[in-house]
Amino acid sequence: MPSLKPHDTPQNTRYCTICGIKFLAFPSSTVKTCGDRECVSRSRKTSIDGKPYKRNGVLGNGANLAGRVFGRLRCIEATDTKNRKILWRCECECGNTCCVKSDNLLNGNTKSCGCLRAETITKSYMHDTHIGKIQNPLPTKRNKSGVIGVYMNKRGKWVATIGFKKQSHYLGCFDTLEEATAARQEAEERLWKPFLEWLLNQD
Repeated sequence: MPSLKPHDTPQNTRYCTICGIKFLAFPSSTVKTCGDRECVSRSRKTSIDGKPYKRNGVLGNGANLAGRVFGRLRCIEATDTKNRKILWRCECECGNTCCVKSDNLLNGNTKSCGCLRAETITKSYMHDTHIGKIQNPLPTKRNKSGVIGVYMNKRGKWVATIGFKKQSHYLGCFDTLEEATAARQEAEERLWKPFLEWLLNQD
């Protein structure tokens, strides 16, 4: 007589509490893992206190996240698996829905449908200008003059430049670092300062 197997129905659908992979089991069954040897071993280690498996203190990917909120996302239901991780259909505060892997929700890598990143980029980049770079300009590791936009050319002269609204402005070639620095500072006052003052007055 052939052995009975559960049909692929919502009532028989379960997700492994260790790896998150989908498997089938009868409603009366108490099985909580997919049957993989590693998952079974990990499950037995935590069966004494009944707590879900944890890795580095993070709740296992098989946890029920329905109704939980992560950043702007609220988990609605588990939809499928990807690379042995549960995919959760989430509703974002902006109204969009998206599917996110459970580990990305739990470790904080994904906090929105993408609208949060878009807003961050919009706020930091306006009118073809990176706001952060002109509010708090810092020399890069390759900078040897200690002044942004000032460098020595192959002829031993100090060159000053400044960038604004996707354009690079040549400020001149000077004999001393002090002269090039002064030209750079004058350009910042002339180009950057009015723009930042206008920005502060915006709603």
